[in-house]
Amino acid sequence: MQRRKRRKKILLCLGIILCVYAYLCFIFVPKDLSDKGGSKYYESKGFLSEPVEKAFDVIAFGHSGVYSGFSPVALFQEFGITSYASGACLQPIDKINKLLEEAVKYQKPKIVFLDVDCLYIRKRMLNCYQTLLAPFVYHYRWNTLKFRDFYQLPRMRSEDISKGFFLSKKVSGYHPGDYMGDSTQKPKSPGSEALEQLDRFVKICRENQIEVVFIEFANATTWTYAKHNFIQEYADKNNIDFLDMNVSSPDYQVDFANDFRDNGNHYNVYGAQRAMKYLGKYLIHTYGNILTDKRTDPRFSYWDKAVDAYVSDLG
Repeated sequence: MQRRKRRKKILLCLGIILCVYAYLCFIFVPKDLSDKGGSKYYESKGFLSEPVEKAFDVIAFGHSGVYSGFSPVALFQEFGITSYASGACLQPIDKINKLLEEAVKYQKPKIVFLDVDCLYIRKRMLNCYQTLLAPFVYHYRWNTLKFRDFYQLPRMRSEDISKGFFLSKKVSGYHPGDYMGDSTQKPKSPGSEALEQLDRFVKICRENQIEVVFIEFANATTWTYAKHNFIQEYADKNNIDFLDMNVSSPDYQVDFANDFRDNGNHYNVYGAQRAMKYLGKYLIHTYGNILTDKRTDPRFSYWDKAVDAYVSDLG
């Protein structure tokens, strides 16, 4: 009898501790993009808070290469195309598929870019449990907590004026050498699980009449001809365009010394501007029949704020 009572007390104590911890998780999770830690918690989800429905004709999905190299405001400035950079650090393809499903539901893009380096990324457990580990992941929020943090559910409320882009003016001056290797390298598969998720990505797009384009921003730290050759084979087999900015073409040649903020891993704003000229021309040439210039559309006049902020940050 005593043992049973003790067991009940232990279970009751554990239940109380779990309830308190669950509430602490709720408190520490950022409730909006504008909160401290909000850009981390809501990274790659900014398209959900856009003030206009079906606002984006183009969405680019991927990891940090996307938020560093894909500049929606630069694309809008020069071509009038509305877009969003849905990138997050080490974001794998299975998470991207969840984002794609939300994008299809709320935004209905006409074209999606997939930065294919994400296929070679493995899941990070911390990314999967940001909510369950919120008191540790977002511990630095303790001195900025507001009253609403104790009762309000987390939800995107503020417009992402950067449209997902991270602007950096740092110039690395890096020269990587021949990082791609031999062009005849044996194709390197990202693995069966990643390929299954890639098939799902393509299927979701095609079921929703969305054009799919594979891209790969130049990256001297992770990309090789072995990866390029595999993706090219998959793209050819599935009738998908593949724009690999690691491979020089008449339309684009990477300039590592001036276009990167670090050692050949992430573009700076100048590299992003050149990449967007290339991608913008591709979009107009290939999909000009389904894209319209939004710069003179009154519904998209709110983009002027994004342009002003971008120009101001450029200095």
